[in-house]
Amino acid sequence: MPNSQYNDVSILQAAKEMLGGLYESQTTYDSDLISFINAEFAILWTQGIGPDEGFVIDANTKWSEYITDPRLNNIRLYIQTRLKITFDTPENTGLLNALYQESDRLEKLISWTTEHLKNESVGGGKDTN
Repeated sequence: MPNSQYNDVSILQAAKEMLGGLYESQTTYDSDLISFINAEFAILWTQGIGPDEGFVIDANTKWSEYITDPRLNNIRLYIQTRLKITFDTPENTGLLNALYQESDRLEKLISWTTEHLKNESVGGGKDTN
């Protein structure tokens, strides 16, 4: 549900919490985080994921403004995983490789889900194949 408590949190604040619990009042890295997050949304857009006009966040943008279907909640985890790779890169190569594999898996799942949802809206119903 787009207005659930899960999606009603700021994208930036969710990212800060995932990166080790940066508090809302700690704003030192906010502009860097916003740039990284917007870059990931741009990458998703190039793959046909998200609004046709693209998507850009600011400090107050909520997940509910982007995720309008609960079947796309994996986007949140994808963005957070990519942020962990690019902003807080682990020194452990095994962990880094696992994060890359997870982001690749999520990207494929999100692409499939997006395509499935587009087919549903065009076809007027659930695909039975």
